[in-house]
Amino acid sequence: MVAPHVSVVLPAHNEREVIAGAIDEVFAALAAAGHAAEVIVVDDGSTDGTDAAVEALIAQRPTLRLIRLARNFGKESALAAGLDAAQGAYVALLDADLQDPPQEMVAMLATAERGHDVVYGVRRSRRSGWLRWLGYRVFYRLLRLVSDLPMPLDSGDFSVLSRRAVDALNRLPERNRFLRGLRSWVGFRQCGHLYDRPARRAGATKYSLRSLWNLAVLGFLSCGRRPLAAAFFVGLAVVLAGLVAAVVGAAAVLVAVLVLGGVQLVAVGILGAYLARVLDQVEGRPCYLVERTVNCAAPAPR
Repeated sequence: MVAPHVSVVLPAHNEREVIAGAIDEVFAALAAAGHAAEVIVVDDGSTDGTDAAVEALIAQRPTLRLIRLARNFGKESALAAGLDAAQGAYVALLDADLQDPPQEMVAMLATAERGHDVVYGVRRSRRSGWLRWLGYRVFYRLLRLVSDLPMPLDSGDFSVLSRRAVDALNRLPERNRFLRGLRSWVGFRQCGHLYDRPARRAGATKYSLRSLWNLAVLGFLSCGRRPLAAAFFVGLAVVLAGLVAAVVGAAAVLVAVLVLGGVQLVAVGILGAYLARVLDQVEGRPCYLVERTVNCAAPAPR
């Protein structure tokens, strides 16, 4: 089989309401641009029949593929499965809810064809509640602060990658993967693409506040070691404050002891989070397992 010019990876979890429309729009946008493409839907353990909806469309679209994971492993694992399976000279990653417009993907692909290995979407605006908007703004700026990598602001998973960037990502051995950080780590020629992110076409977001919190923690732990250094320096500052308080009086000493105990617990928690990542890596469990595939070979779990 001749490798397509572009592979489009659509991770999906309970997106039956929108998946058919997303697939149609992706194919239409690529056809209008004259690109031969495959579309790989990675069903991340959906329970609403998303996989059946995709499978019903494959008879009409011979370059549509389905990978169904054995359970809900999370979006990062679904993206890893899609990258492992993609055969195109370029690989586009976008959400199945059409908040990443396929027309913008085509523009990003054109930029990549002019010599960029990574073209990532930068959200100029987004349609969401103010609390979620504020959370994303704070997250990206804190991530840049704690990261050892040049992390772009307001940039999600929406991106177009060259084949050599994809191959580099696929060689990385991490079990707990944070694609946005790994994408920055591999380097090569990168640039941002500004776009306005619309609201969902239908249904509700599958990212709960808990999921967003877990993603934020994964990002902080994946992109640098500065939280460990910060814990050390904060602890040192509290110790010095405690020494000053000891001169002032007993009540101040009590406050200093309580604050110091809190700092120690926070530092131990940060250290424990890093040790948990080490445990995951040592155990060597794959970051996803495939239940079945339709119209493609099963990717090898990393």
